[in-house]
Amino acid sequence: MDPLLTVNQSTVLSRSKIFAHPNRLAEWLITGTTHPITAQLDPSNKCNYDCNQCAGLRIDRNAELTLDQMKRIVNQLSPFVKGMEFTGGGEPLINRDTPDAIDYAYEKGIDVGLVTHGRLLNERIISQIINSCTYIRISLDASDNATHRLRKGTQDNSSLDNVLHNVTNLIKEKSLQQSSCTIGLSYLTDFDDTFDSLNAFAMQKEYAI
Repeated sequence: MDPLLTVNQSTVLSRSKIFAHPNRLAEWLITGTTHPITAQLDPSNKCNYDCNQCAGLRIDRNAELTLDQMKRIVNQLSPFVKGMEFTGGGEPLINRDTPDAIDYAYEKGIDVGLVTHGRLLNERIISQIINSCTYIRISLDASDNATHRLRKGTQDNSSLDNVLHNVTNLIKEKSLQQSSCTIGLSYLTDFDDTFDSLNAFAMQKEYAI
């Protein structure tokens, strides 16, 4: 038997990783094609931020998927996709149907990830999705409110503090519901001051969530 087929996927890798599915990998190596393991779904191209390097608020307000459209996509992919990431595009949570679509994908047996800037998280959304998501990743990209406001093109003077407050609520809800969801923070690395600002963020004890 091909050694690829003897890998014990349950003890080594997440099922949304290609190497956790040696049969698919072997099929691809032999035939040059196989069903995908993961997919990305962009619920919206809109965003409530206006970052310099993004289309942001300049996107047409109709540039998002309906819940029925997202369900149809999930239905088409669920027979073979193991993981699905809800991202953008724009900010996925600006589409009010995204939490329901996340729940639907989870109910169809898919490992769901969410990538968000975190500002639109609230108690209702957090409570709804914390057990449907395998991971939630929040993009910070700044170490202080002034920098965050500048990079995100927002008028919110406490923009970073508000995001971190939402992250704290995520962690509290995870503990309350005894969820296995992984909560992570990400930081863009294409700014001139990335190293200094990222290091400053990591060293600030008040941000030790």
